[in-house]
Amino acid sequence: MEILTGLGIALLAVVGIIILLLVMITLDTGAWWKDLKGFTRKQKVIAFTLLIVVWLALGLFIGTIDIS
Repeated sequence: MEILTGLGIALLAVVGIIILLLVMITLDTGAWWKDLKGFTRKQKVIAFTLLIVVWLALGLFIGTIDIS
């Protein structure tokens, strides 16, 4: 049951990241994406994928801590 709690936290974090990116694109504040000079589009996509994986792992870890 603890894993479901961790998965819920992780999914909430991922959804938050996606919503943040969509808001940034909508408000055209995503210009920082273009300012990441020296990185190819593929490297940027891999970096964001790794960020999401880390958030998932962190959410699973936090969700499995037994504080009782």
